[in-house]
Amino acid sequence: MEYDNKIKNIGDKNIAPQSLITWGDFGYEKVDDVNRGQQMAKIKKDDHIFLCKLKEGISNENKFNEEKLINNILIEESQNNKIENDNIVIPKAIELIQSRGFEGIIYEYFNDSTEKYNCPDEEKISILLRVDKFIKSIPFSERLKLFLQKRTVREYHDDIDKCITAENNKIKSMAIELRGLLRVDDFELFDEVLNHGDLDMSNIGYNPKTQKIAIFDLEALCIGNSINALAHCSYQSVLYKIYNSLSDKDKQQMKRWDIIAGADFYKIIESKITEAKSLKQFYGVNMFYALSECYDGLSIKNNDKVLEIELERNADFFYENLKKLNKIAQ
Repeated sequence: MEYDNKIKNIGDKNIAPQSLITWGDFGYEKVDDVNRGQQMAKIKKDDHIFLCKLKEGISNENKFNEEKLINNILIEESQNNKIENDNIVIPKAIELIQSRGFEGIIYEYFNDSTEKYNCPDEEKISILLRVDKFIKSIPFSERLKLFLQKRTVREYHDDIDKCITAENNKIKSMAIELRGLLRVDDFELFDEVLNHGDLDMSNIGYNPKTQKIAIFDLEALCIGNSINALAHCSYQSVLYKIYNSLSDKDKQQMKRWDIIAGADFYKIIESKITEAKSLKQFYGVNMFYALSECYDGLSIKNNDKVLEIELERNADFFYENLKKLNKIAQ
């Protein structure tokens, strides 16, 4: 079965992936849109209900098979080790569908709610921390080691060295600054616990009425420490500020940062970290995220105004964290 993968005006929020997929070609029938931005669909086949999480782009089927295997291993490990689930489930990944420039992963059904995006930032953080705690409680088994990449300090150095070669002087200066600060004892990221790798409100299902949580998109699952997920969540405050600095037209070209992130994420998470070494890691990893986002932006952004705002906001955030890190070191 062949499809036309070229969809015009794909950044327009009015174009929903569901409207571009002929569900009957895959034996499914769409029941309802579930997620704001219409990235999730409630579908059915043979009187069974499923949830499909959609995204733009077509990836290699091997990537899905690996994610499906990791997904199933986590389910088995959590069940075999009788992990306290805190009302959290990992829906089974069942099937990959690809159509007209989009792909969707079919999961066991979970009653997700768009109301999760209307929760106050404090509640969103609480939800994300519950997920992080649950994932970290799963034993790091030999089976998982076969499928996970362990980031090393050497690789962090290599990424920063890559940024030092950037033509943009602002990025180059930030990279040189961080390169000089990076020390194994301050930025050790490998306590051999699991991290989701891409933890935000769009990658979990949540129903405020039942307080139940579902974990999706485990393709970025990785090894790290307690700071990685916290820093990833807190950095979303920068994305939120960047998004709200854009024109309405430019906002349509960006991710839905207005519903995924929160203005107070950073402040709330920072207040929950009290140990000095953890704070150093927190500030250092946030600096790395800011630097990486700037470097990646140079490669993928075709809008000079958006790139300018993104560089400015990330640089401000980088030096804000540097100042705090230096204060601890004194």
